Amino acid sequence: MARISNIPNWYFERVVFPGQRLVFEAPSEAQLEIHTGMMASAILSDKIPCDRLAINEISSYELETNSEKLEDPINKKPIVHSIKTKTGDTTKPLTIAGFASID
Repeated sequence: MARISNIPNWYFERVVFPGQRLVFEAPSEAQLEIHTGMMASAILSDKIPCDRLAINEISSYELETNSEKLEDPINKKPIVHSIKTKTGDTTKPLTIAGFASID
């Protein structure tokens, strides 16, 4: 179980299996807790500062910024990839952090 519990009004908890990858967004001051064992007897195994998990590379998905129409070969309906262009400071920016794998 991966959990962030040190940020007020913030909830993040995911079940992660051994070898699985988890990518998430969190404030840089957050700490990722890793709990192991069964749900009834989970033990806090590790606390990792999220600023140490930050991903610095741009993924190939983020580089795909065009909005050209693609066709679905089965349904013959156009599929449009949307681009998030909303700007403004309505919320605090989050730091993207990644947890590569759980052993």
